[in-house]
Amino acid sequence: MRNAAIYCLLLSAHLGMASLQVDAVEKDLRRLQGGWTFEKVLVGGEKVGGETQPEGFVFNGREISPDDDPKDVAIITLDPSQTPKTIDLVYKKKEKSLGIYEIDGDTLKLCFNAPGDPRPKTFASPKGSRVSYLILKRNKK
Repeated sequence: MRNAAIYCLLLSAHLGMASLQVDAVEKDLRRLQGGWTFEKVLVGGEKVGGETQPEGFVFNGREISPDDDPKDVAIITLDPSQTPKTIDLVYKKKEKSLGIYEIDGDTLKLCFNAPGDPRPKTFASPKGSRVSYLILKRNKK
């Protein structure tokens, strides 16, 4: 009987933590929604930008797309319980990019590695790497 009580207590604690995790994911998803404009883009330590690049991203639910091609959609998965918070992008071709993110008011930092490469641990794009480091600002409505 005592073991059953302990099991129920542990199960309740686990379910409570799972509920908090879902709440944190939903909170961050709500904070990401809408359009974001690139403020800074680094790939392999080099500044990137120009006329051939999109101006930013649009988050819609669990989807992200470049603002200039809404059909080029990737599905995102967030884990705000990690430090830094993690984000995974799964593209149409089922390629997966692992990244980290940070939201601070109207500023979003994203750092991704190329599909198949390990998740970045810091917000940086070392020279010669395949890591993309993006700083975006929320679009004003």
